[in-house]
Amino acid sequence: MPRAMTEREQAGRDRPHQAPSGARRLLRLARTEPTGPTELEAEVPAARPPIHSVSDLRRSDGSFIVPDSVAPPHSRHRSFYARYGKRVLDLVLASVALVVALPVLAIAAIAVRVTMGGPVLFRQERIGLDGRPITVLKLRTMKPDRRRNRRNVPFTGPERRRTHKTAEHPLLTPVGRFLRKYSIDELPQIFNVLRGDMGIVGPRPELASVVENYEPWEYARMLVRPGLTGLWQITARGDGGLMHERVDLDVAYLTEMSLRTDLRIILRTPAAMLGEHKGY
Repeated sequence: MPRAMTEREQAGRDRPHQAPSGARRLLRLARTEPTGPTELEAEVPAARPPIHSVSDLRRSDGSFIVPDSVAPPHSRHRSFYARYGKRVLDLVLASVALVVALPVLAIAAIAVRVTMGGPVLFRQERIGLDGRPITVLKLRTMKPDRRRNRRNVPFTGPERRRTHKTAEHPLLTPVGRFLRKYSIDELPQIFNVLRGDMGIVGPRPELASVVENYEPWEYARMLVRPGLTGLWQITARGDGGLMHERVDLDVAYLTEMSLRTDLRIILRTPAAMLGEHKGY
């Protein structure tokens, strides 16, 4: 005859599961290798919109439709902090960062001009908040590609969705390699933050050609402004892994977005830039 449960056992059975705190959950997810379905991916199907194909999310002007229905469960992208506090933090930190970074930016710009000639800044269209195109600024790190006007020239480098950058690119200069290694080439993006195209913390802005290959649930990363730094930058950047497999980190950030989480990511960014998560 089955033993009757005691009051303590019944209370433990009925007690709701206590999830780990936001910042700890994010860092735990970041350390998890993408060997199979992640905790986040198990939640995604319930949040996916009734979209028949990804082409349904592309506007005629080249931008992308990002409906709220792609947001993961318990997303905080509509919270008070996300709508107001985050932008205030961006403006304050970007203003301070600009003053501190100006000398470094000036020296780097002179080095680029002397060694490569031509324009100092490299402008590239990426996809930002709500799927809208933005122009991202960077210091030039590569020599001009003299083949760019030729037609039907096959590209033999690594596929863009598999590696973010390659250190062996033949057009990368020694100065450019140094700038990339310590993310100095991305300092002009402080102006993107002040202009409102980007934020301090958030997913990195992606190319439209990459976004076209997204699954509908991956569009959730465009519900927040792209950032100068983020969870991917402090945990997986430069590890040679598959970048598109870590979109789960960007989507998970939406569920834990808060002042505390952003400050933790910001405080860990300098160590990541100078340590094992340097760029190339």
